[in-house]
Amino acid sequence: VGRSENEKDEDGNVTEKIVMYDTYAASSVNFTAKADMAVSGTWVLDGEEVKTGTFEHTSEIAIPLKDLADGDHTLQIYGKNEKGDGFDQSFVFNIDTTAPTLMLTSPTNGSGFAEDGTLTISGITEPDAKLTITVDGKPLTREKTLGDLGTALGEGNEFAYEVNIGSGYYKKEVEITVSDAVGNKETARNSVYNDGMGNIKNLDIALSADTTETTQKQ
Repeated sequence: VGRSENEKDEDGNVTEKIVMYDTYAASSVNFTAKADMAVSGTWVLDGEEVKTGTFEHTSEIAIPLKDLADGDHTLQIYGKNEKGDGFDQSFVFNIDTTAPTLMLTSPTNGSGFAEDGTLTISGITEPDAKLTITVDGKPLTREKTLGDLGTALGEGNEFAYEVNIGSGYYKKEVEITVSDAVGNKETARNSVYNDGMGNIKNLDIALSADTTETTQKQ
């Protein structure tokens, strides 16, 4: 995952650049460090004595990490080979197990959509969240940001987006999912009803019967 960071040059000028970080959507990660010869040494996570391990005479270093908090972490590996040559390497990675924010004001369960099929989706989410809208099990949009859909977010990340979910049905099941770059998801599911059904004046019902039994009235 890339993110913007400020960097100063030798003259003190600040420039912005995109820095890429390996990001994992799980609190447990198993790393394997490989060397081109047998080495011995120690690995340390975030400079903490309690999250450390040792290795001896191996070219593959297993580093199992559990219960990692969200955010950046630094893994340091240092030691020597059999000739006494030393090494010291660091690796920065990120843990992100948090789904994007999704707070809907519309639709809510039991709310309506217009007779022509227009449904307003509104609420609060994050600028880089990817939106998937599914109606009765069929996707209308797949992993599109609101920017991709031509909708701008307000100062508090409020948004309002109109989509046509189809007319002619009394009830539809709408599923709205937001996801991030590493697959964390938040989903809202609601049943919505056609507001136009209240405009029906007459309803004809045709009744047919098909039976092999004959009933005689006494």
